[in-house]
Amino acid sequence: MQEVDVTQQSIDGTATSNNGGNGDFTDKIHAKRADTDAWRIAVGSLNFGIGGLATGFALVNHSSATVREGAEKVNGYDTTKFTIDTSRGDAAAQVLYKNTLGPGGFEKGAVWVTSQGCPVKISLDDEIHGNDGSVTKDHYEEAMVKK
Repeated sequence: MQEVDVTQQSIDGTATSNNGGNGDFTDKIHAKRADTDAWRIAVGSLNFGIGGLATGFALVNHSSATVREGAEKVNGYDTTKFTIDTSRGDAAAQVLYKNTLGPGGFEKGAVWVTSQGCPVKISLDDEIHGNDGSVTKDHYEEAMVKK
């Protein structure tokens, strides 16, 4: 889980992981834009956490698994809410999901998007079933807030 405030000049927050099942580990993320090395490391940390979310969202984006629910005001923005549920996917999408998420794997959640296509809030759960019988579960939440 990442809780981070990002501005043009600073990145401040924390990233918590379950450390491969060995208990939670929390790391601070902090950088000022003027410190190029710290900025690069902080952005890398954010990209690592967001990478799974981006992959998951790309999997269901513009597919039959995504349904437009309607207009909502979220975090001070006018948005359209879309729900995501891979179990709703058509036959072609189900083949893609099975190949990517494994048999029984899924993604479910919601995304709130401005009329310009900018995501304001995302909440996504995924479950990936490996060929070796392993199951990986992730929960992603991201939000953009007007300050």
